[in-house]
Amino acid sequence: MTVTSRAAQEAAVVSMVDALRAHRSWAGQTHVQKALYFCEALHGVPLGFGFTLYRYGPFSRQLERLVHRLEEERTLTFVPQNPPFGPRLVTSEGADAIREAEPDALAVYDAPFNFVAEALASASIRRLERLATTLWFKVRHPQLGAQGIATLVTEAKPHVSLPQALQAHEEVMRMIAQARELDLLASDGPLAPIEPAFAEAKPVSDDRVVPLTVDAASSGRRLPSDEFRAWAATRTVFLSSEMAALAPLRRRVVQALRQEGFSVVAFEDLGGRDEGVERAYMDGVARSDVYVGIVADRYGTMLPSGRSPTHEEYREARRLGKHISVWTAAEAGRRQGNAKDFVQEVRAFHTTGQFVDADDLAERLIERLAEIAADDEAPWIKLGDVCLRASRIRDEGSTVRVVAEIRDLVVARTLEDMRADRLGRPATVSIATADRAGTATIQNVVSDRQSASVRSIELVADVSWGPSGNATTYGMNGLSADDVTEAQLRTGLLHEPLPAALSGGLPGMLDLDDPLAPLDGLNLTPAAEEAVGALLLSERLLGSGRASHIERFALGPPHQRSRQLELIYAEPRRYDGETPAVRTVAGVRTKA
Repeated sequence: MTVTSRAAQEAAVVSMVDALRAHRSWAGQTHVQKALYFCEALHGVPLGFGFTLYRYGPFSRQLERLVHRLEEERTLTFVPQNPPFGPRLVTSEGADAIREAEPDALAVYDAPFNFVAEALASASIRRLERLATTLWFKVRHPQLGAQGIATLVTEAKPHVSLPQALQAHEEVMRMIAQARELDLLASDGPLAPIEPAFAEAKPVSDDRVVPLTVDAASSGRRLPSDEFRAWAATRTVFLSSEMAALAPLRRRVVQALRQEGFSVVAFEDLGGRDEGVERAYMDGVARSDVYVGIVADRYGTMLPSGRSPTHEEYREARRLGKHISVWTAAEAGRRQGNAKDFVQEVRAFHTTGQFVDADDLAERLIERLAEIAADDEAPWIKLGDVCLRASRIRDEGSTVRVVAEIRDLVVARTLEDMRADRLGRPATVSIATADRAGTATIQNVVSDRQSASVRSIELVADVSWGPSGNATTYGMNGLSADDVTEAQLRTGLLHEPLPAALSGGLPGMLDLDDPLAPLDGLNLTPAAEEAVGALLLSERLLGSGRASHIERFALGPPHQRSRQLELIYAEPRRYDGETPAVRTVAGVRTKA
């Protein structure tokens, strides 16, 4: 029969709410919309709701109006939830009359509705959007394979990455295969001829990690000597160590640094000042770009804080986000206990270097400063799912120009594939630097092959920095939105349990995945991992409006299967003139 009457449509809504609730779904309006679309498109149930492709996937304005009318007639009830979550739908007293009046329609709905409700009950809003949009294009282009459908999805939904679209296609194909096996697939529909090649595909979880492509081949490159000296001429190094025993070594290091063009701040230069010595130390750290610490046997004179000047200067450098390079003497068999503790503290977040004598330290230090220079002069950037070091990033506000020398041909080809398609439609991808994130529409990609293994890429994109809308200002169960953000980060990054106020909620409504999970298996150097991790967190926090800026991110070198993590960020700025509060997520990150 053709199920298009108003009464039959009312029965469809009631039946789907019942089915979703029976499978422990959130049963919000989005779940009802997407589930009923699946029933029409996959099973051929003629509901007549007239779905169109909308911002968040297939959507029916007629169905939306019907749901609200059923609420007014006390057939459905909206059960409010703590913001930012929308209300749940439950059936109420008026639903019994519909069930009694439409037994034939309910019989038609029973099997396909329960099939869809079971498949989609636990899906998050984001996953529902991806699955329903994938089915939308599969119905219209059944001849296209996974790559073709995924491309259409990413073009229609720029915030959906290609790997996510491919995963959604895999799951839709699994549902098609299962529906065919249960004789629930519309026999005369456009999906009927599709071969069940994905019948054994496993369900796709929202926690699946989107793979990254990283130009690791370029992560360790150095600046030419003339560019390094030009960089050094604009940088100040703060030299920190115990004084009495290391005076000759300090003189040799200062000489080497000044020969390269660095300005150097050392204790020997701080005499004759009116302010106290401790204040002079801290001011010296503040006006420097790089902190260089040297530790041998002796810890140094204790300050009132109970720490040595070197220790205090290191902590101040970390607080201010300075570049840090700490060196320990290879022959230090009589190192004092406090000095050992200091070295252990440093190694939580930094790889320390060793030296055998003054000349060895001077040489190794200059090499390390050359690496720091390359980091400064070749910043990391994330475009879509590609992370690379750029030779130059020119940000003109609404336009960004990225120039990079690419040594990984897979990275080069991925960037070249961001050019407009045959119809002239530009690609839109996410974009993130260490301090900004948003969306980029690629206008031009020029690739210049410099050698067999190196390509110079120049990419121009129109950008929209920050979230597409205002950051939510709501919390739940007594927690503010900023409390919820911090709790999600702690769970994702450090595997801490959720607060009691959140632990009873549906996982699909919280963003609990690990922002740094894409780093697993990439085999990057610790420095490159930290840099790419900063991009991932920028995308997660700044791109969503959950933070106004990130003050510091540090990911220590691995020790066995764990490493120290520190993330300091500022809450969203919601009002002009407001100074956002600062939050810290810090602890031991353990690899499973």
